Amino acid sequence: MRIHRRYVTALFALALGCGGGATPAAVKPNGVGSAPTGGGSVSTGLEGTAHRSPTRPVCRLNAPCSAPFSASFEVLQAQRVVARFQSDPAGHFLVPLAPGTYTIVPDASAPLLARGQVQEVTVGPSGLTHIDWDFDTGIR
Repeated sequence: MRIHRRYVTALFALALGCGGGATPAAVKPNGVGSAPTGGGSVSTGLEGTAHRSPTRPVCRLNAPCSAPFSASFEVLQAQRVVARFQSDPAGHFLVPLAPGTYTIVPDASAPLLARGQVQEVTVGPSGLTHIDWDFDTGIR
């Protein structure tokens, strides 16, 4: 499922505190609610969807074999936690981040197998960087 640009822009504004209401994912830059870099607003970040699959031992045609993955994550840079976020019930997430390379790690509340599945991402110099992340459930 692709997220429309207008929808993502609105969600990003909400995540940065420029609007009211709840974001689709709980965003806590630096773990304390401040911007990930000093001064000014951040106009870049990471958005996407997390899924888990397979969800059954035998996948069949015309029957989904994946499901959204709702979990909490930590964003690391140089072994330091710079942000925390949670994917919503549909697996969507959005977190403002300055341009750079980060390691995204499911936190201790995630299922055991998922905790070892980290994602290295590079946030570009402008806009949102999109990733679709598929967690292996280990079902065989």
